[in-house]
Amino acid sequence: MLQRRLVLAAMCGLVVHGVAYADSQTGVQSSDTEITDRVVHELMKADADVARRIDISTLNGVVTLEGTVFTPAQVLKIAADAGRVRGVVQVRNRLRVRM
Repeated sequence: MLQRRLVLAAMCGLVVHGVAYADSQTGVQSSDTEITDRVVHELMKADADVARRIDISTLNGVVTLEGTVFTPAQVLKIAADAGRVRGVVQVRNRLRVRM
C-alpha cells in the first residue's frame, strides 16, 4: 500500500513539473474563461463521467485540476489532455486517486 502511494506521488510530481505547454503557434492571448471552457470541452470528449468529477480553474493561462479519479493512468491522461489545449501555459495537477 505504501509503495502504491509512493509511486502515485512520484507520478503526480512528474506531471506537475513536466506538463507545461505554451501557445506559441498563434501568438494570441486567450482569456482564462475561454481556456477553462476549452479544457472542459476536451476532457468531456475524452471521458464525460470522469470530467464531471474534476474542478478546473485557470489563472493567467495556468490551469489547475482538482478532484478525484479512479486510476493513476487517468491522472496522467487528464493532465496531458488539458496541456494540449490552445492557450494553456501550464497544468497544475492536483488530482487524487480514489483508494
